[in-house]
Order: sequence, then structure tokens, then C-alpha cells
Amino acid sequence: MRVMRCFQVITLAGLLSASTADAAERPWRVKVFGTATDATLSAFGQDVEDDAGAGFGLGIERMLSSRFGLELDLLASDLEAELPIDFGIPGLKIDLALPTETALLKLNWHLTPEGRFDLFLGPLLAYERFDALTVSVSTVSGSESTSADLLDDDTAWGAHVGFDLFFGGGNTSLTAGLAYWSLTPRLQNDDGDIVLDEPAELDSLVLSVGVGYRF
Repeated sequence: MRVMRCFQVITLAGLLSASTADAAERPWRVKVFGTATDATLSAFGQDVEDDAGAGFGLGIERMLSSRFGLELDLLASDLEAELPIDFGIPGLKIDLALPTETALLKLNWHLTPEGRFDLFLGPLLAYERFDALTVSVSTVSGSESTSADLLDDDTAWGAHVGFDLFFGGGNTSLTAGLAYWSLTPRLQNDDGDIVLDEPAELDSLVLSVGVGYRF
């Protein structure tokens, strides 16, 4: 029994040392990916859901140990939606377009760092910058559009889960993830003055798929 326990301890120690050595030899991971965002904006008593806004992102992770890594992602996406308001005007359509840039700081807990399929999860801190909101109004007689900076930049905590699937015994991988965060940006005018005490709410669920490389 003691021999078996000693063997198990030695085997576990070997696995841990091997994974630690692997993380030390290849501590960096870079990723390029496309994104699809499912977002809901609540403001002025209305809930507006975007049409799965597409975007892209870049990420870099530094392994702190065999199990934990710190990752920084930079995302750019365009959120588009149709405003669900009916004034009884034939052919009326109100479209919204909101470009965003987001920085995500993630703490990754790698559950299976020693295998080809590396599953990880953890908390994240999101900082989102909003460009000008464009409102396009279309009727049977034509269309008009206007733009304004209505949302103040904001930060929020969130959570994420993802995986890296490495090809063969190499360093290239298929990477995918799902991240969620909820912001409460203030509504402002073009001069940056807050126009409402009650902030808006923006819930974002982002799916990402791309390729990665470790070195």
C-alpha cells in the first residue's frame, strides 16, 4: 500500500513538474479571432437587442504558472439593431448602429493544461469605449440619419470560458470562447455632460472563434 501511494505521489509530481516546465518554456499565447455579440441595451424604458453584431479581436496571454494565465484582449465590433417603436407611420423603420472598442483583462484558470484540449475559465474586467451612435430613420418617402456621442465609456466585471485545441503536438491551436459582462454607461450629450441620472444598461454576450499560437 505504501509503495502504491509513493508511486502515485511520484507520478503526480512528475506530471506537475512537466506541465510547469512546459509553461515555463512556452509562456506566451497569441490569438486572432472573429466575434459575434449578442447585446441588449436598456434606455428610456426601451430594450433594444442587436442583430448579432460582428467584429474581430486580438489577444495575448502570459502563463503565470502551469494552471493560471493573465490575458489581454482587444475587441472591435459594430452593434446594429432596429428600434421597436411603432408610430403608425407606413414604412417607418428606425435603425441604430453603435461601433464599440473593448479591452478585456482575463484571469484564466486552465483546467487541462497538459492536454491537447486546454479548457479554461475565470473572471474578467471589461473596459468599453463607445463611438457615436447613428440613428437612421426610413419611410416610404426616403431616409435620414444623424449621429451623436450618447454613451459614456464604462467598466464592469464579468466571466468567461474557453478552450484551445492544439493541432497534433504543435503550438498552433483552434481557440474559442464565450464571455459575458454588463455595463451601466451614463447617457451624455456631445459636450460630455451627463443628461440623465439613471444610467443605461448594456448586457453583452460575446462568442469568439479563431486561431492561436504558443511560444
